[in-house]
Amino acid sequence: MKITTLIILITAFFALWQLWEIKKANKATAFRNYYEYMQREHVRKARGVLINLGKNIHKKIFNNWSDEEIKKAEIVCYTYNLAGIMVVEGLIDEDLVVKRGHDSIVKCWEAAKPMLEEYRIKQKRGNDFWGDFDKLYNKAKNIEEKAKNSK
Repeated sequence: MKITTLIILITAFFALWQLWEIKKANKATAFRNYYEYMQREHVRKARGVLINLGKNIHKKIFNNWSDEEIKKAEIVCYTYNLAGIMVVEGLIDEDLVVKRGHDSIVKCWEAAKPMLEEYRIKQKRGNDFWGDFDKLYNKAKNIEEKAKNSK
């Protein structure tokens, strides 16, 4: 009886260990796919366009953005919204996305804010439109605030 119990416990331990390893491998695969997508040339260029818009935000209001600038900004918002969904749902490690990408996330969200307001309020898509991008931004902003306050 005692040997059977011991065998069951050892088997259960190895089964749990295998599940933990599978979960870790799935998160690594999710991150690799996320990283590869984020490094595609059209996505990198889109982030660059949006960040540049953010630098000139006081000079150029949303109504004056070109169709190409809007298209690039939408690519970034969709991309970071998907990343936000993956982080919120635990499908990808938050630290790998937010801690490593906080600068880009913050700059992109702040640059996209006029477009977000336009789509959410004036186009009546709702306050939750690209809402997971907001969650990602808030996490990234908290990291930056903690870093600033620790100096």
